[in-house]
Amino acid sequence: MSGNGNSGGVRRGAGPPRRNLSLSKVDARNLHRLLKHQRAVRNAPDLTEETLVAELVEREWREIDQEYTKGAEMAHEPYVL
Repeated sequence: MSGNGNSGGVRRGAGPPRRNLSLSKVDARNLHRLLKHQRAVRNAPDLTEETLVAELVEREWREIDQEYTKGAEMAHEPYVL
């Protein structure tokens, strides 16, 4: 043991990304409701849970990426009083 209080094992978040998720009953029900709503709004009866979740993740990631990009651009701008 290294003395840092860790008992070993796999670090949380380490390893490959997860592809399968277990949702609570409430979250699964909400996903189903979102799916039904999006199918109706888009007139897309073949829309799947996987596609909907992938779209939600992509949209959220784009927002985060824009924030990072904006922050990086601001860091390179000269400071003006």
